[in-house]
Amino acid sequence: MTGGGQTCWKWMSAKPRDGSVVVIHDATVDRTTNGIGSVEELTLDEISRLDAGYHFKDLTGEHSFRGEG
Repeated sequence: MTGGGQTCWKWMSAKPRDGSVVVIHDATVDRTTNGIGSVEELTLDEISRLDAGYHFKDLTGEHSFRGEG
């Protein structure tokens, strides 16, 4: 978000099931990764194996980051 010459980022911290701490945009991994479920229901190991570039499309419409982790 931008406004008044300032940039604002929206992030939240969450505690996965194993007690680790992660910083992520949403309470679930559904929209931003190839996984599904609440961050709090997953372990850090499970989260780290998700593909965070899975849904991203570049300007040509290609999934250029899919498979990159």
